[in-house]
Amino acid sequence: MAQPRTAADQGLVAAITAPTANFRAAEPFEDLLGGAATLRMPDGAEAFSQPGANLSFDRAALFGLGNRDFNNIWIAAPASTGASDGLGPLYNARSCQACHIKDGRGHPPEPGEPALSLVLHLSLPDPGSDDPLAAIPDPIYGSQLQGFAVEAILAEVDLQLTYEEVSVSLWGNDLTYLRSPSYGIVALSYGPLGDQARFSPRVAPPGLLDLLAHASDAHVFNHPPTQRGGLLLLHRNLLSDRWEDHNRQPGKASHKAQR
Repeated sequence: MAQPRTAADQGLVAAITAPTANFRAAEPFEDLLGGAATLRMPDGAEAFSQPGANLSFDRAALFGLGNRDFNNIWIAAPASTGASDGLGPLYNARSCQACHIKDGRGHPPEPGEPALSLVLHLSLPDPGSDDPLAAIPDPIYGSQLQGFAVEAILAEVDLQLTYEEVSVSLWGNDLTYLRSPSYGIVALSYGPLGDQARFSPRVAPPGLLDLLAHASDAHVFNHPPTQRGGLLLLHRNLLSDRWEDHNRQPGKASHKAQR
């Protein structure tokens, strides 16, 4: 249970969070972005694997136990090592570390590689809700497809990833190339997916950005940017949509919604 702050603690918080009057110099506490938990160590492969700098001895011991389980390679039961059995019967990886590499993010597989550290979520529209984003799990496969299984059990799916190289024009007529991924679901082992199945990673139609009102309807966005009564009022940036006969639409993406 969190302990109540003392008067000294409250004074320290007030001093740290007080607005600055000088934007030409760094504030005294800006180098401690994580507060007292900020680590003083060089960047490197182990940067995300360290305990908080302010952990007590007992808390650091708990961190070590959790980190051991995080890195543990799990096996199917029954096994001679009871502390590591219990894997499956379906799974995405045999350890947390296998997906969250060095306690960070995973990486998408190259073509032909197993889809390790890549997870494909799925859902169905909720027929009992008027909210277009409301979702329910698939009645057979749940909310996440699992591409691995223990011996004598079929994995749910064989997930395959391919890429198409796409050229992108940058400012100043520079050209760069990005890889556009395509996700293939092969060999569903336990029957077809539900009707209207939706997958992630993807931009689900309609996405949250697409639910923004059009220019003729979004009168609330006409307020100038200001802070009133604890509510942030946003200024709407209208742009010419080159894909829709140059109609004026509210900007929805990029810095300051300029695209």
